[in-house]
Amino acid sequence: LVAIPALSRLREKFKGAEIDLVCGEWNVPLAKRIGIFTRIYTFNFFKRQSADQPESCKKEEKALVGQLNSYDLAIDLRRHPDTRFLLSKVSATLRAGFKSFLDFDKFLDICVELEPDAPGLLTETNKTHSALQMLRLVEAIPGEAVKLPQIEILSRKSKSVGVFPGAGSAV
Repeated sequence: LVAIPALSRLREKFKGAEIDLVCGEWNVPLAKRIGIFTRIYTFNFFKRQSADQPESCKKEEKALVGQLNSYDLAIDLRRHPDTRFLLSKVSATLRAGFKSFLDFDKFLDICVELEPDAPGLLTETNKTHSALQMLRLVEAIPGEAVKLPQIEILSRKSKSVGVFPGAGSAV
């Protein structure tokens, strides 16, 4: 739920891109309802009850990584580095995440530092603050990070017109 604003912004920023999601199986119904993902993969690193310790099963991890495509961009939206190990195993041209001060940072091409909490206003666990941090990470990704399909270039002799409504200027 906290990631929905950042995921929505990602879809808006890369309109024609295919966006895949890795989440716990209990999040799949919500992920489908959001409607922005091409494929949804499950990986139950975290437990349904957040008080239970997360754990990685090497067999499940290997199976997941084997299913994933190669990506232009892979993002770990978690502020905490506990899932960064998975990001380091994804085949991607660029990887983005928050700075963790751990060895996994060397795998990040886009490494965003967390904003310190404002004294008396926000805390590390404040969900609104987490959502804003995730939006900052998405905004740090350059627009050319994703290679969208090329439109076939028409010969100069053809009598064709391209109309791109909403491309930034009145048609």
